[in-house]
Amino acid sequence: MFGSMSGVSKDEYHNLLKNYDIDLDDQWKVFKDFALNLESVIGRYCRFAKQLPNFAKLSLNDQVSLLKHTHCDFFILMLHKGYKPEYNIFLELNGLIYHVEEASDRLLSRNSVSLMVQMFDRLQKLNLTDGETALVGAIITMSSDQCELENSTLVESTQLDLCNY
Repeated sequence: MFGSMSGVSKDEYHNLLKNYDIDLDDQWKVFKDFALNLESVIGRYCRFAKQLPNFAKLSLNDQVSLLKHTHCDFFILMLHKGYKPEYNIFLELNGLIYHVEEASDRLLSRNSVSLMVQMFDRLQKLNLTDGETALVGAIITMSSDQCELENSTLVESTQLDLCNY
């Protein structure tokens, strides 16, 4: 009847929330719920990393640096199976569903969402098994070129060993 309705921009959303206490679509509640779930997500990511060969042998500074600098690539890999191109939606690990248009310029920039969708498409075409996904996640996490490290040699040799697995 009224045509398609796009979401408001991120700036407009924040203006409505800050100045008028209007939480469109309970988005602020979603962010709060996500923050509560974040500790669990980070904990699982850290437990995964601790299982990787040689990760525990690294200094705490190197462990933190690797986790901080590789988490975006890691989570794109982990979330790619939740993208449903036929519906143009993301199904997150916590069960939340977002339409690409809903996420664009609201949760992330439109360009970021577009790039994520392209990566999801490419990863889905690989039809990775759970084991292959875990291996690629390990290779991503042990990337010495992502940040400054005290022991980049150990990280690099471990990544090469994982690549040869």
